[in-house]
Amino acid sequence: LAHTTRQVAQGWETRLRIGFNSLLPAECLFPAIREFYELGVPVDVQ
Repeated sequence: LAHTTRQVAQGWETRLRIGFNSLLPAECLFPAIREFYELGVPVDVQ
């Protein structure tokens, strides 16, 4: 709970849920997701 509270206080959501359709292959999202993880923010990407 304390961890979640700190994340929200810093302006970060605890979870990021990404939806996409079949018009683009899922592989198109991977570079952006990788860059997001490189920020070091402990957000659960689904």
